[in-house]
Order: sequence, then C-alpha cells, then structure tokens
Amino acid sequence: TGVKVSAARKVPEDRDVITIPSGLSAAFRHQPADDYSLIQNLIDTWRYIDYYGLPTSRYKHAGSHEFDEYNPSRNRLSKAIYIPVKQNQNTEAQKA
Repeated sequence: TGVKVSAARKVPEDRDVITIPSGLSAAFRHQPADDYSLIQNLIDTWRYIDYYGLPTSRYKHAGSHEFDEYNPSRNRLSKAIYIPVKQNQNTEAQKA
C-alpha cells in the first residue's frame, strides 16, 4: 500500500519511502468490484498481464516497481495496475 507524496518527509518507522523513476508504464484496468469479487478480479488481471498483456505486446517489464491505484466509488472498487515497460528488443528484431 502506498501514498503519493510530493517529497520524502518524516515517515513512521514501520514505513519506507521509495522513489519510482519516471518512465513508460502500461496500465491494466479491471472492472469495478465489490469486496467479495475484488480478489478474483485481481487474480484474473494479473493472469492477463502475465500470459497475454505483456507477452503479446511490443514491450517487456522494465524491472522497476509496479504500482496500483484504487478508486473507491459508490461501494465499488476499481483498480489499475501500472507496469513499468521498455521496448522489447526481440520485437524489433522480428520486424527487420
């Protein structure tokens, strides 16, 4: 769980501050869910990312931190998962 801040500030000892470098990210969103279906939706979204979303794209994981965004709205939770990506060199080689 994270909180966006504009600058590192004194944080409780049980928390860490990390800086996520700027760069290109792929955003994967899933349908709003209630408390009961959220976990299954997350599993399904990660399966899509791992088995279809990235492998069939021109991009691959850039190796940095992934991050999530939750948007509670009218007792429904929607979410986006952001994956840092970079151009897949194998894709470029296949085009040549």
